[in-house]
Amino acid sequence: MRMKAEHTEQTSAPRNRGAEPPLPCWPVRLASSVTVPLFVVGLAAPMLLFAECQPTKPIAEGAAVIVLAAMALTAGLVGVPAVFLVLAFVSRHPQAPKATLKAMGLFLAVGLPVSLLSLPAGMVGGFGAGGLVALRLEPTDTTRARVWAVALSASYIMVVGRIMPPIDALVGSVFPFLAIGAADSITRKRAERAGKGP
Repeated sequence: MRMKAEHTEQTSAPRNRGAEPPLPCWPVRLASSVTVPLFVVGLAAPMLLFAECQPTKPIAEGAAVIVLAAMALTAGLVGVPAVFLVLAFVSRHPQAPKATLKAMGLFLAVGLPVSLLSLPAGMVGGFGAGGLVALRLEPTDTTRARVWAVALSASYIMVVGRIMPPIDALVGSVFPFLAIGAADSITRKRAERAGKGP
């Protein structure tokens, strides 16, 4: 009986370790580090360039500003798939390529409509919506908590944009995936407390 109990403990230990994977800190941090330059190049730079484009300036100079802004925005959007690739593969998503494609679709489906109200909020909502499917779900994670985190983040950036327009693009660059990571941490802590309860 003693040998059987020891064998049961040895076989159950790896299973428990596999059932409790580490928090996805590194995927969130890496994806956020890639998102920041994309926001700066693809969003903040065009906004600043358009702000400098005054009606009193020559037409040629204004056209050059518009071209530079369009090029910067295009360069930023081209790097969007890289963000979701990092998030999916680093988090060890079982279907990383498929999750990346879904994330791109959600980025466009959510980001474009919200961008009509606020471009930075649309970027936050788009990246956050893509992160919902790109970041691997753990057993204790819930899609509902992630959706609320993304919605609150986009709403906050929209409010900040009304108060401090130049700041919302820079602040929003770190919000989408950190908000998802925070939502996952909260749900995991609640699950731990529920498991320790009577």
